Amino acid sequence: MLQPVPWLVALAKQLNLFSLATCLVPLVIGLRYWSRLERPLRIVALTVVAQASLGLLSEIGRYFWHYNIAFLHLLTVAETLGFGTTYLLVLRHHTQRRVLLGLLGLFLGVAVYESIIQGGYRADGPPNVATFALQFIVLLTAVLLYFDQILHELLAILLERDPLFLVSVGVTLYYAGTVLVNIAAEYMRDGADPGIIWIMFIVQFILLIFFNTMLATALWYASHPSRQPRPELPLTQ
Repeated sequence: MLQPVPWLVALAKQLNLFSLATCLVPLVIGLRYWSRLERPLRIVALTVVAQASLGLLSEIGRYFWHYNIAFLHLLTVAETLGFGTTYLLVLRHHTQRRVLLGLLGLFLGVAVYESIIQGGYRADGPPNVATFALQFIVLLTAVLLYFDQILHELLAILLERDPLFLVSVGVTLYYAGTVLVNIAAEYMRDGADPGIIWIMFIVQFILLIFFNTMLATALWYASHPSRQPRPELPLTQ
């Protein structure tokens, strides 16, 4: 069986710290160019602030109090509500917004039930499996609704420089990986090979680095209109 050899553990810990540090890049860009950002991207910047703050508190709690579950649960809620609100501001059709708003309400209710009523905030509490799964479902639905809106509007845009498209790519890849890691780790933590769990978290840390890179790029393009493509033009007459 694969064992948690020292170099694997050391690599995971270093990647964890580095991935948290990369939050500073989109955070600095968002705060530095706050006045240039449109409302949806300001919500993204505020979500990054929440991510960085709760991530820091989580590390402090882990090192000094040997407890960080509450901070991690708050981080999950803050990320979902933050990015969910971003797409609520972007979607133009009432039906799409109602669907997303309903999913956000369902997610919040399940998160409160699992974390507080079921006692998930306790160190020996049950895992928040439904919360993690719903987070991915909510955010993936938001991204798909946004992509559907782009396709129906038939606008000529450079997707690699469109801020919301970059955010959407980051959200999809990061949370698709995160939901698998979190759910698997919760069920494997008692009897699984520790080496496999460390490898899963290494993958999650790499995905977080990529996610923060996409957020930083999105905020940079959003705050520098001169670097963005020319005004959108219809593809059809």
